[in-house]
Amino acid sequence: MKEGISILGCGWLGFPLALTLKNAGYHIKGSKTSENGVAQLNESGIIGYKIEVFENKVIGPFDDFLSNSETLIIDIPPKLRTNPMGDFTKKIKTLLPHIHSSELKNIIFVSSTSVYENGFPFPIYDESSPTKPESKAGKQLLKSEVLLKTQPNLKTTIIRFGGLVANDRHPARILSGKMNVKNPKAPINLIHREDCIGLILKIIGKNAFGYTINAVFPEHPSKSEYYQHICNKMKLPVPQFDFNSVSIGKRINSQLGQELLSFKYKHPIY
Repeated sequence: MKEGISILGCGWLGFPLALTLKNAGYHIKGSKTSENGVAQLNESGIIGYKIEVFENKVIGPFDDFLSNSETLIIDIPPKLRTNPMGDFTKKIKTLLPHIHSSELKNIIFVSSTSVYENGFPFPIYDESSPTKPESKAGKQLLKSEVLLKTQPNLKTTIIRFGGLVANDRHPARILSGKMNVKNPKAPINLIHREDCIGLILKIIGKNAFGYTINAVFPEHPSKSEYYQHICNKMKLPVPQFDFNSVSIGKRINSQLGQELLSFKYKHPIY
């Protein structure tokens, strides 16, 4: 049996990640916020825990969840759309006393390319670029990154994913048929869920901790070109774009992760 890994947040990405790591021989613990979710984990051979993280406390057996694990993967969303007054960074901070009293050596924190600012002409960002998040969620993710990276006796890798896609989740379904969609000329920055999982496996397998890694598929068609193509392919109504306003956006460079991890993207976004 390989090392123990605890995954905080076994949702749309975390659950298939947990299954993949379990099948690769790792000892996996996973968390959900409901009893039904925990039952699903246990039925899948993952040791399930009901854990809820709040701004001032953690409810659930979090210390047991961390025990005998070398690596913690934090994959919980800020959820500021449903709770605009929430403070995600405070939630991360409540985890720290438990983390420091555990035997953890490494953390992988799932972040987002929303920490980079949109602009025109479209800026190109790599991991050495300055960050200037525009959204509240982006600002709190960046603060959480800094908080985790500066913890003593821990090596934290930040992975900044672009927009996440898979067969069961695609932003084309949200944009389909909409009118006056903004920023039609902006480059897209997307990544398939399977490539997200592949990158995390590489980080663990190569012991690549202590890094910040941008993660998007290395093709960047324009927003209008991409969603017109995808909607036609999925037989959905094509969105109508606003070409009268200046498009703002950004292009994310994901070369570092490919070189550092000897990783090749296998799942095209088309």
